[in-house]
Amino acid sequence: MNIRKRGMGLLLALCMTLTLLPVHAFAGEGTLSGDPIIISENENSDAFLMSGTTITGISEAWLAKHGASAENPVWVKLVIPETVTAIGDKAFLGGDNGNQAYQIAEVDFSDAESLTEIGEQAFLRRSEMTGSVDLSQTSITTLDDFAFQECTGITSVSLPATLKNIGSQVFAYDSGITSVTLAKGM
Repeated sequence: MNIRKRGMGLLLALCMTLTLLPVHAFAGEGTLSGDPIIISENENSDAFLMSGTTITGISEAWLAKHGASAENPVWVKLVIPETVTAIGDKAFLGGDNGNQAYQIAEVDFSDAESLTEIGEQAFLRRSEMTGSVDLSQTSITTLDDFAFQECTGITSVSLPATLKNIGSQVFAYDSGITSVTLAKGM
């Protein structure tokens, strides 16, 4: 009887421990494990939804082609192309009101020299997003309200000298940020 109780106790402890691990620890290839799928001008460029030179989201057709759904999201790295001038309002909105068919590992702005605006709630509630938000190579003039709010995985932010307008609560609740770098002259 004691062996049975001990076995059940260990099983219960294991189950409780597993619930604390991130979802991507269990995902298969092409989902939240391993290297993310890169979405850039050169790779998977059909993934970006565009309105002129503004990114407005990720294509539902592209997500379907990759078998993505809220129950089986794909893990992506976004590389913002040089030709993009804006990221639209709610383009990559996360959480209950956003698209849950993908999770953003990181966003690379290093080629986005023409980027001048990141719209309202563009990356709101993308807590899975990690690393740095380095806007130093962009021409950003405006970060709209709540642009990166609740992105708790972000650890650092670098802002360019071109930045003129910062909306309300742009980095609110981003508890992982440990450093902010401002360009000279800011």
